[in-house]
Amino acid sequence: MNHFVVLKQATAKVLVIHDPAQGVRRMRIEEASRHFTGVALELWPAPVFKPQKARQSISIQGLMGDVHGLKRGLTQVLLLALALEGLVLLGPFYL
Repeated sequence: MNHFVVLKQATAKVLVIHDPAQGVRRMRIEEASRHFTGVALELWPAPVFKPQKARQSISIQGLMGDVHGLKRGLTQVLLLALALEGLVLLGPFYL
């Protein structure tokens, strides 16, 4: 393995590893020791940690609010579309 994995469970003979490349894997300790580099991180949540659901509201105003020149560009596109529609409607009268 040449990437980080998560050790989920360890017994006397088998390790359960969450591998991002292959999913959940069960490996014998002998096999895992051939790939182990000797570096491990043990991480625990702090006592004040509270899981939260991620909420993101996306609005049209939020998406378009920071785009420089958007109003002018949309106005030009709308006016050009109206002009082209007008020409298409007038075309049959001049045939």
